[in-house]
Amino acid sequence: MDKYKSTELSLFILSQFLIVIILLFALFPMYYLFVSVFKTAEDFAANQFGIPTRLTVRNVATAWIQGKFSRAFGSSMIVAITATFIRILLGSLAGYAFAKMEFTGKRYLYYIFIVSMFIPIIMLIIPLYIVLSRLHLLNTYIGTIIIFSGTGSMGFTAYVFTNFFCGLPSALFDAAKVDGCTGFKFYYKILLPLSKPIISTLSIINFLWIWNNLLIPLVFLNVESKWTLMVRITSFRGRYYTDLTVLMAGLFIATLPMILLYTFAQKQFVRGMLLGTER
Repeated sequence: MDKYKSTELSLFILSQFLIVIILLFALFPMYYLFVSVFKTAEDFAANQFGIPTRLTVRNVATAWIQGKFSRAFGSSMIVAITATFIRILLGSLAGYAFAKMEFTGKRYLYYIFIVSMFIPIIMLIIPLYIVLSRLHLLNTYIGTIIIFSGTGSMGFTAYVFTNFFCGLPSALFDAAKVDGCTGFKFYYKILLPLSKPIISTLSIINFLWIWNNLLIPLVFLNVESKWTLMVRITSFRGRYYTDLTVLMAGLFIATLPMILLYTFAQKQFVRGMLLGTER
């Protein structure tokens, strides 16, 4: 018995040690980013990893104004928020159709959504470029938003909504029919309010995927005034590579919204994932 307890204690200590090591590897890049942003160039050269001896916001101001991150930040917000809203709307409608409606080809269409989850976006770049070129939507927010709205994790969004709607009790739908609440009225008056945790989770996932995406804006937004943050960072790196503190400030501006979003919506994120994957 004592030998069993000793072995169990050893495994517990080892697991905690491994967790601490993994946590340090995960947090160190964030620590390095934050301490570098608020250092002077001299302070950074003297001690890259230490805490700033004198705090300064000059690096952030330089990146925001001279580096034109303010304009790129606005472009990223326009694209990410709009495309996320469209994804949630279309994904919830698709989930409602797959879960509670009967129509010809329903199963095959659902399989197409599932398969789309495994198609790399890079395989679609040339066809999408040709289509947008013929529609005169290259270098426009509309064209980029259309691409983001229908690619990437769109299939996953529909899949999660479908699973959630299928898990709702049938009595709920029967009661709604008795009260005359059917069709689209049932969707937006009953299903959407019940889907708040799922909507929160999928909004975070889709927003972060769109926000962090470099390939699509790089290919379809070649006008500098419409560059997103990820594209701006790639050009910013070459211009300010000798001043690492300003470069870090640019990365800080791009990272901060994602950290804040996940920090304040962590509970909804976990709850929504549990609800959306159960069936």
